[in-house]
Amino acid sequence: MNVLYRAKAKAAAGETTKRAKIWKQIDYSIRLFVERERVQRYYATFFRFWRFCRFAPCRRARACRGDADACLKRSVDGVPRTEMWQARLKLLRATPRHLGKAEHKVRQKEPTEFWRRPVDPAAVEAFARKEEEREMEKRFGIGLAHD
Repeated sequence: MNVLYRAKAKAAAGETTKRAKIWKQIDYSIRLFVERERVQRYYATFFRFWRFCRFAPCRRARACRGDADACLKRSVDGVPRTEMWQARLKLLRATPRHLGKAEHKVRQKEPTEFWRRPVDPAAVEAFARKEEEREMEKRFGIGLAHD
């Protein structure tokens, strides 16, 4: 199925019609999704989450074979930041230059950036208040913000 979409996107690449643009967007989305799954599986295997996985094929293969998204989401908070950084650097060093924009975009992400994190409303409000005070200080020269 992926080959079909990619072939149609390449065939429409020379065209500037709305259909060609849609095929390009579909192709980009598919490549983004496939690479995201591949990178998540890489991180889950690199951090050896298969040791605690309930899915038997993961334990047998000593690599992630199940739902890498759920596994990574469940266990990534227990991984030290230095290990995450090393895994990301190793992935980036192994990235060939000829990969497309979608693949590079996904590989730039850290293991914790695949999902939206819950945001504390109080922190957002404090940040907005601080920004407002800085803007007032800049605009009127009033010293409200004390950093």
